[in-house]
Amino acid sequence: MKKNKNLILSSFFMFAISLACLITASYAWFSMTSSVEVTGPEFKASAPENLQISNDGNTWASSITVDLYKKDDFKISPASSYTGIDNNIFYTEDINDGGSAKNTNFKVAVTGASKGNEGYYLDVPLWIRTTGDSEVKVAVDVNDTSATYAKDLDEDGKVSDKQEISKAVRIAFLDTSKDKNALGDNNKPLVYNANPNFVGQVIGSINEDGTGNRVESSYLTNNKQMLQVPAYSATQTKGAPFIARIWVEGEDPNCVFANGGKSFAISLKFVAIDDNTSNN
Repeated sequence: MKKNKNLILSSFFMFAISLACLITASYAWFSMTSSVEVTGPEFKASAPENLQISNDGNTWASSITVDLYKKDDFKISPASSYTGIDNNIFYTEDINDGGSAKNTNFKVAVTGASKGNEGYYLDVPLWIRTTGDSEVKVAVDVNDTSATYAKDLDEDGKVSDKQEISKAVRIAFLDTSKDKNALGDNNKPLVYNANPNFVGQVIGSINEDGTGNRVESSYLTNNKQMLQVPAYSATQTKGAPFIARIWVEGEDPNCVFANGGKSFAISLKFVAIDDNTSNN
């Protein structure tokens, strides 16, 4: 039995998001003149005794707080993606009431949100390492909805039981190149879905005429591996780096104007799983 088999790593994304909508119609997909404005977001993460987490690969602790653009606002516009990797996340300026139609034109989203700048996704760099001498497989505990969720915040900034705009949140786990998932595959999605009832289609690619090619969505199930953490040694102290890429899924029915002006918080609980767990 590996020493870290039952270790739990809980990572908490907590930040307020308000939506600035410049339109009056209600449909799945905000207009691209709309966006998600974020003010003073905070990223919190914690780890148990034998796992450590870092946001720079140098400073390690059992818990961290990362200030994301605390002094400057940034904006996130809706996008759609199957995997969340580079060149597989798309946006549109051609919106039809009731959702994107078959002839809707899409473009590749290449701009991420950053300090003072608008984009279509937010990338959060993270590292996880073990202090033990065995490799660790890591998964997201999607079944523990008390610790893994995206929920709206109320007017006082407290986590609410409501899930409106927060249901449209998606988080892809990527490797540092951002053109593969965190396990090195550029075809399979490792994406957390805050709306488990959404089993519809998302934009998977762009056709030659610019229209979007829709594919059935696929999201992380419980105990599906999303990261491989190497054993700690004198030459291996950095653990496993990865990117948590956050976006608002335009094809989700909750990405509507009616949910403008709302905020949400994200909490993720990671767990160590054993070698017999399937990656399929």
